Amino acid sequence: MGIAVLLAEIQLRQETPLDVRLALLILYLLFAIVYIINTRWVASLKLLSLKPFQRFGWQSEKFSSDYIFRISSLATLVIIASIIIKGYGLGENVWPGSSDKGNIIIISVVLLILCLIGYLFQLVFFSLHNFQKIGEEILDFQYGINQWYSIILTGLFSLDVFYFNFDSVIIYLLLILTLIYFLMRLFGKIIMLQNNFTHPLLTVFIYLCTIEIVPALVVAKLLFVNT
Repeated sequence: MGIAVLLAEIQLRQETPLDVRLALLILYLLFAIVYIINTRWVASLKLLSLKPFQRFGWQSEKFSSDYIFRISSLATLVIIASIIIKGYGLGENVWPGSSDKGNIIIISVVLLILCLIGYLFQLVFFSLHNFQKIGEEILDFQYGINQWYSIILTGLFSLDVFYFNFDSVIIYLLLILTLIYFLMRLFGKIIMLQNNFTHPLLTVFIYLCTIEIVPALVVAKLLFVNT
């Protein structure tokens, strides 16, 4: 019944791009599949995103290094980010074939490759410094907060697509949400590194610049300055 109502709503909203609406439906389906397959998804979502603020690690230890959760977090974030970039036409001068209906796929592939590069860099970084355990904990926190971010993004963007037809201020709410997400992610990693990482401060600074600060500045330049 709910799916039928949603499909009827989509048919009535012809102003929004078809590929954006279909991609959102696929994302809803993915969330449902993840919820069914991973019975610990909700608990992982709650505990992993609170890792920097837990006094004892035993609360979230059994949810650590859950690769099903990491894959679902990565997939949902990449998809919703691609849909939003396409829907609002962000960085039109960056993406090849910006008017192509299949452009969401191109954006998704590029974002996925960049995310995988960042993931591998973090594994190598903590492996070289013999801190694999703290590296895994930071990745757990990162994917936990990523999942929250993708869920809230999906909800807000769906409102703009299906009810406001991009005629609202929701895009500004998404920008504020993105800034909060970045600061929380950065702050959480700083706390975890400060409490568990014994290498010089310069090493921590290089890590944060490489993984968090510089990529955020590059993304802001490409998506907003070039729009």
